[in-house]
Amino acid sequence: MLAEDEVAVARLATEHLEEHGYRVVAFASGREAVGAMDSMERPDLLVTDVMMPGIGGVELVRRARERWPGLPVIYMSGQAGPDSPLAGVGEPGTRFLQKPFRLTELENEVRATLAERASAVTLRVLGSS
Repeated sequence: MLAEDEVAVARLATEHLEEHGYRVVAFASGREAVGAMDSMERPDLLVTDVMMPGIGGVELVRRARERWPGLPVIYMSGQAGPDSPLAGVGEPGTRFLQKPFRLTELENEVRATLAERASAVTLRVLGSS
């Protein structure tokens, strides 16, 4: 799940990730993403811009994690840094990518975040028996 209000960034990120085997459901705003959540299955990952008009990334993540607890998140921003309280970094399963970034950096963050989640799920399953 990708929420990004900059059309060019959203298009390039979506195309690059899809070329590398990821299925991307992209939204042009936080409001659009929130509106679609009721009809969606749980995504594996939410990639969102921090600063968007209306519903920003932090609020989007709060609502998404209410619906899907533990949802991994990658925040992106050219305005808020990783230490900004707006970025929400420090929460488990949360990463930050500073704009501008190379598409390969996004891909690496997505891969690493999904690998962490898979590892955590495996540990939970193994530990639950």
